Amino acid sequence: SLRLLFVGVNWEGKGGPIAVAALRELRARGVNATLTVVGCEPPAGTPRDGLTVIPFLEKSKPADRARFAQLWREAQLFVLPTRFEAAGIAFVEAGAYGIPSLGTNVGGVPSYVQHDETGLLLPLAADGSAWADAIQALIADPARYARYAQAARARYERELNWDEFGRRMASVIAAHSNSA
Repeated sequence: SLRLLFVGVNWEGKGGPIAVAALRELRARGVNATLTVVGCEPPAGTPRDGLTVIPFLEKSKPADRARFAQLWREAQLFVLPTRFEAAGIAFVEAGAYGIPSLGTNVGGVPSYVQHDETGLLLPLAADGSAWADAIQALIADPARYARYAQAARARYERELNWDEFGRRMASVIAAHSNSA
């Protein structure tokens, strides 16, 4: 089976309907796909076939934090057809677990997902069928998938972690204090 993960608190804004449409399309094509939604609740009437919803996890609670980590370990692809995004922290989390991301080419997403390196960026106009096409093409090419997964983890280790952020901030502060 193909295990997709969606993490976001704003169902519409994060593209939840598109993620569900992609899931439905994949399943209609015979792909045994599931989608786990974490952080929000789809509206009533949303098809639930292959869909697991975990409306809220509080990462400050050890049990919820462990459950969240387990969901990342079980996922094969992170999908977030977001309509807007300033800082895609969930894309960083995907990289930490070595999971390729599929995101929308909007806002800050390209700062976190490098198209055709750590995942794929789809246009804002892409519908569920286009998302299913991208997902299906990626899973049909195990070497490409492995390359994306390795690149996502390597980029996390190299750039997208708190230690590196701290080093960069210290450098900015030092440069600013030296120029003052």
